[in-house]
Amino acid sequence: MLQLPHKIAVVLFVLFLAHFAYYYPSLPEYIASNFRGDGQPQAWMSRSTFILFESGLLLIIAFMMFGLPRLIKNIPPTLVNMPNRHYWLAPERQEKTRAILHREMGWILVGMITFFIAVNHLVFEANLAEPQRLSGWFMVVFIAFLLFVVIWGIRFLIIFRKPK
Repeated sequence: MLQLPHKIAVVLFVLFLAHFAYYYPSLPEYIASNFRGDGQPQAWMSRSTFILFESGLLLIIAFMMFGLPRLIKNIPPTLVNMPNRHYWLAPERQEKTRAILHREMGWILVGMITFFIAVNHLVFEANLAEPQRLSGWFMVVFIAFLLFVVIWGIRFLIIFRKPK
């Protein structure tokens, strides 16, 4: 059974693909895929390569987020980097810990897919503009994602603090 963050991630991934499908016919054959700090393009790739690369990268990330909690069962606790791992990965708590990790990895995946959608939207808009230039909104999106990751990290540390 998928937990709430995983359901949201699946919906977002479908939106991610729909976003590509919507913009694909409008994009030039070669699109600016990398931009300097001032928003000017500095590298290009074919639109099909860009879409395959972005989709593949997101799928790899999703498989990692779904698979990590399952791997913990087969990895010695000394190889797992998490707070209070010996406590949380003790045999009597391992199933609960895996369920919590699975949920938390789902939330970080939601944030990452949202970030991908926002950045790709800015890239698509930049490629449809004349002259091509990445919007200043990129920094807003980037800072929002960093803030999300910091909040997620603090929450993760709180969840896995050692009970008294």
